Amino acid sequence: MPVTFLISAAPEDSAWVTAIAGVLDGSGLPWQRVVSSHDLALNPVLDGLGSDEFAVLVTVFSPAFFVDPHGRDLWPVADTMAGRGRLRLLPIMVAPTPLPPPLRDYQYVDLATTPFPAAIEALRATFRQVAGQTPAAPRRRVGPLRVAVTDGPYSERIQSAVRRLPGVQTARLTEPADVVLLILGRDSIVSGYPESDEFLRIAGHQAAGVTVIVPVLCDPVEWDRLPLGHAPALPRGGKPLNSWASLDDGVRSVVDGVRLICEEMFRRRAGSLVFDSVQEQERGISERVAFAGQYALDEVFKRNGTPTLTFVEPPDYARFVSALRTPGRGIVLEGPSGIGKTTLLQRAIENLDAKRRPLVLSGRRRADRPRIEKLPDGHHGTVVVDDVHRLPAAVRADLVDYLKLLADEESDDKLVLIGIPGTGESLVELAHDIATRIDVFRLPAVSDATIDEMVRKGEQALNVEFAHRAQIALAAAGSLLTAQMLCWELVAAYRIERTRAARTPIGTDVGVALAEVLKACELKYGPALRRFAAFDGPTGTGCTELLAALGGSGRTGADGVVRVERSDRSLWPGFATLAERFPSGFTDDEPDVATHLHYDPNPGYLIAEDPQLLFYLRRLSAERLYETVGKRRPRVRDQVFVSYCHADQQWLERLERHLRPFVRDRTIDVWSDRRIAAGDRWRDEISAALDQARVAILLVSSSFLASEFIAGTELPALLSAAESGGCRIIPVIVNPCLYEYVPELAEFQAVNPDGRPLTGMSEHEQDEVLVRVAASLKGA
Repeated sequence: MPVTFLISAAPEDSAWVTAIAGVLDGSGLPWQRVVSSHDLALNPVLDGLGSDEFAVLVTVFSPAFFVDPHGRDLWPVADTMAGRGRLRLLPIMVAPTPLPPPLRDYQYVDLATTPFPAAIEALRATFRQVAGQTPAAPRRRVGPLRVAVTDGPYSERIQSAVRRLPGVQTARLTEPADVVLLILGRDSIVSGYPESDEFLRIAGHQAAGVTVIVPVLCDPVEWDRLPLGHAPALPRGGKPLNSWASLDDGVRSVVDGVRLICEEMFRRRAGSLVFDSVQEQERGISERVAFAGQYALDEVFKRNGTPTLTFVEPPDYARFVSALRTPGRGIVLEGPSGIGKTTLLQRAIENLDAKRRPLVLSGRRRADRPRIEKLPDGHHGTVVVDDVHRLPAAVRADLVDYLKLLADEESDDKLVLIGIPGTGESLVELAHDIATRIDVFRLPAVSDATIDEMVRKGEQALNVEFAHRAQIALAAAGSLLTAQMLCWELVAAYRIERTRAARTPIGTDVGVALAEVLKACELKYGPALRRFAAFDGPTGTGCTELLAALGGSGRTGADGVVRVERSDRSLWPGFATLAERFPSGFTDDEPDVATHLHYDPNPGYLIAEDPQLLFYLRRLSAERLYETVGKRRPRVRDQVFVSYCHADQQWLERLERHLRPFVRDRTIDVWSDRRIAAGDRWRDEISAALDQARVAILLVSSSFLASEFIAGTELPALLSAAESGGCRIIPVIVNPCLYEYVPELAEFQAVNPDGRPLTGMSEHEQDEVLVRVAASLKGA
């Protein structure tokens, strides 16, 4: 029987309306929205139905529904009309809400505690059941993919680069797009964009499965607290664009991520992804496989240990196996944590004859230390020393001499050393002539194609299919171990423990898996991070800054290693603390810290050796890291604060006009109280801006001097910062006033020539003064 769906909801629940509409569109079911509360809104619809047709009123229930007069008045009318036939009522509970009579008599769909992805599936199944028809094939749109970019820093540059991708065209935000690049910076957060109608409309399209939102970070902002949750961000690893040494490389990383998402969408259109599998299952045509239950989840996607079923050979795999077979010549294998060095070694060993399989020792295991120290006395066969960077410098030097000896004698015995990035270089520094006697294999961050192949192997072993492989690759940011962890969480969320008999779609968003992994990481690493941060006392921040650098916050540490000679000055206090407390490295007195972090005082570097810890640190913003370790982050003075009286707003606007070119290219960040959004605690916002002021422009006038708030709050904070050297004061005299009679102000030289107020100048002269102010900011 043909059916038409009607949707009713409070304005506050418009995102749910968009989601429901998206599900109905995807199922090929007609719908329209009810915008009036009386029977005239329903009668035209019912009168237009054929004799064999009926309508279903889908009502979104939340506390807001009963506050809205239209919603409050609609249900008595709808209940009466339902008693006459041809109208069925379908309540959808999206938030815990006490239902008044007669609503208690209806069976409703409870989505109050259901995550969005599962809620969408529940709605789809409910609508098809109500409609009583075989699911229609989803509508497949043809033509290029539409990618929209929100306004913000670098948006034009990103849009121009994305436009050159094959099969992609840029779109406006006024209509649904396939992909929306959400440009996030301090300005967009402060301006309240996440609460805007545009953002809520985009979020509704994402909830309906119409749009994929991809955050693009321009500044280090608290983006993961937005309604997007833990969605993977661009550039890779969440490193903001303003932290890249080359902006071109940052934009290229964004475009590469967009390309990955678009390629997945093209495959989905071609019918090769999970959505076709969903239809087949619902029609009972799912394929049965012979190896049901053959593999366990932990065998396929390993959160620790060596992957077997999902191992992907790196580009240098054949060369490494060949070098391992060659007698005498030493091998150094180096790379970041979680990149697969140990996995590569174990798989290479399996390709060797049983007689040639090496003995593996570790510099991390205390029981192996004596055997490693005796190696230079001679050994037989092949020996691998893992975590060689954890060995004392004297032991490393002995191993280097031994490598030279084995090479010179063309011995049948072999030594393989595995360590962090730069291990080969550090060995050459110990003995320059070792360079020609060893083969150095460097494992870089893995490609998206490698991660995709790993995921596909896991899909085949478990007989599942991921709907969001592109998100897995983006979130993994070049780490195979991270990708393994995410896949494990996604499959476990479906309570799949072994290979499935029927092809099973995994539609959960990767953000859900990220959230679960981060919760586990907080419990696992929180105590060790807090202990490490406490090394420099209750108020020191040097050690916390080292942790932030390990996470790759745009300075160093992209490979999980921070070296003192390559770091900026902000990290020196942390290294000084470690050098003073641990002159020989971490001791047995700090087992929690030493388990996850390694400190070598000579030459001076800190390593996050646990790949999962590195993943956790990379997901923490600086603010969240300080919260985690229980410390207060020092304010960074990086803003221009404009202090003025509202009576002089016209002068503020003229000044901002002259500063706009520097604001546009992000040379400076100008703050005035016009950035305070409705609903903000304005005193708290001003106080925070004062703490961040590197330069303060004072628009001094008679109204400025008369303001009690300026005299009692803003000026004392700015003058105190100026006295400590943290803030530069630039007065601009607007009109005749007693500026020179205020001692604390008179000591600062005004920018006006001869102290002449702006109101006593021609417009041309006024602009010259304001241009001088802008130029002084550029220099500062």
